Amino acid sequence: MKTIQIGLIGLTALLYAGCDEGKIYPPENTAGEEGFTVVLSGSITGAESYAATGYSPVLAVFEEGSEFAEVSKAVESGSDNVELNNVKVENGSVELCVINSLRKRILTLASLDIDASIAEKGGIVRFDVGDVNISPFEMISDRIFSTTCIQCHGGTSHSAAGLNLSPEQAYSMLVDVASTVEPGMMRVKPEKKDQSTLWEAVATDASANWSFNHSNLLPSEQSAFIGNWIEKGAQK
Repeated sequence: MKTIQIGLIGLTALLYAGCDEGKIYPPENTAGEEGFTVVLSGSITGAESYAATGYSPVLAVFEEGSEFAEVSKAVESGSDNVELNNVKVENGSVELCVINSLRKRILTLASLDIDASIAEKGGIVRFDVGDVNISPFEMISDRIFSTTCIQCHGGTSHSAAGLNLSPEQAYSMLVDVASTVEPGMMRVKPEKKDQSTLWEAVATDASANWSFNHSNLLPSEQSAFIGNWIEKGAQK
């Protein structure tokens, strides 16, 4: 019996010693660390086109220098006042964009910079994108053709290879239209990217034998996005 009493006394002493050495702490106070809220407003169309594609149209927040979303929320056609809560990024951006299954940014339609002053104030950051179509083809047309391709294909009075990729002409000039650089192929053959010269141009080295080599124009993720659009039926 004496042995048991001594053991209990020793255990009690160790517990008190632990308290005296500061090894037992109260829960950390996290008040004031709630972050801020981003509210996207606008009328969105085309989001339903991403079903079963492996890509998602989202409202997302990115740290400066990162291609991967810290936090994101899917947007749907007709979305208005989509909210992201508890955002704690101090330097980066809020974006209406398309991400892949790894949450990597593929194409951005609209963005708003975030800095430390916004993060410190907390509260609500409003992000108005207006009326936008975020469908895959519209993203390709607006974020790829109109920024990278139109200089040669529609930006001047002469369109290389007779291909005009201006927003008004791009779809009708591509889908189910015979290629002028590869006999027997289509510029875009729905569901058959390997039979589409658009895919050859942006994702292979086939264009090395054409008048202009297109093979290094786009990041591989954007080329893959174009290929996915073709494979899923090349819808407008």
